[in-house]
Amino acid sequence: MKKKVLTAVGLFIAAAAVFLCIFGKLLYYRHYPHDRITGDMTVTLNGQAVTLDENDFSFVGKGGFSAYENEGSSRVSIEGGEYGLYSFDIHIPGFAKTVTADIMMYNWWNVTDFKLDIAVDEAQETAEYKYLYTYIAEDGKKLSESGSDTQNIDSDELKVRLGG
Repeated sequence: MKKKVLTAVGLFIAAAAVFLCIFGKLLYYRHYPHDRITGDMTVTLNGQAVTLDENDFSFVGKGGFSAYENEGSSRVSIEGGEYGLYSFDIHIPGFAKTVTADIMMYNWWNVTDFKLDIAVDEAQETAEYKYLYTYIAEDGKKLSESGSDTQNIDSDELKVRLGG
């Protein structure tokens, strides 16, 4: 009798382990307990590093938003949790214009991470953006996109879009 119970318990544990190996990532990301959009940003204005704090951002949208300094960069967190576009404005101290960052959530359960570097050069009249954007695919694999863009700072709108 004892041998049958041990065999049944062993088979149950083996089946549970196989189930978690196959479906563990999918379940984890759908029940992720932290902010679903997080990223690090570095900003330079005319070649000088600029430190941003929470007062240099404005966010109007779904979920909570927070920003804080993190080892020389600014760490941004957005609660997320719904499909669609999340936007926040960046007010760079000493620069008259606002930069808008748009981040696309491909699925309600997605977990997105990004790194964004913004370099504003008033003498060259340019704003340059470099980014790395990672997100989770349907099968639980982590995918990434990277890119860069340069805009003239005299344009009406300074905007960078990550994802989509």
